Amino acid sequence: MSHYAHPCPVCGTSFFASEITESDGGWFRCPFCGEWLEYDSKYSMFLWLIAGILATVLSWRLGYRSGQLAVLAMVVTILLGLAGIFLREFLVPSGYSQAKAKWWSLGVYTHHTELRLTDKSDLAKKKGRISAQSGSNT
Repeated sequence: MSHYAHPCPVCGTSFFASEITESDGGWFRCPFCGEWLEYDSKYSMFLWLIAGILATVLSWRLGYRSGQLAVLAMVVTILLGLAGIFLREFLVPSGYSQAKAKWWSLGVYTHHTELRLTDKSDLAKKKGRISAQSGSNT
């Protein structure tokens, strides 16, 4: 298996990110089963926290105080955070996880919980049984 191909958590089929054809707001559909997925980024918040702490300590040690410390710490946090996420994705790419509703998007993105029914409706089943029974009588 390739370093950048990850399995769908629903159907288990591995695919590359370049095979994704339908996406919406950070969510995307599995090209094989159609389930809504998202990138599994469980360590991103940890990386941002470490970047913020390192940036603040570095800025303090360089002698910056007050407003200069705050501005420099924010800029260095962004740079270190992006560098950390880049290196993490380069060394160990994120996999996929089934999309979950976020608290800020409840009611906005409800399409990822849609049903995909493959059974016929009750009326179609009855019609099928009636035509099968009438066909067996002749």
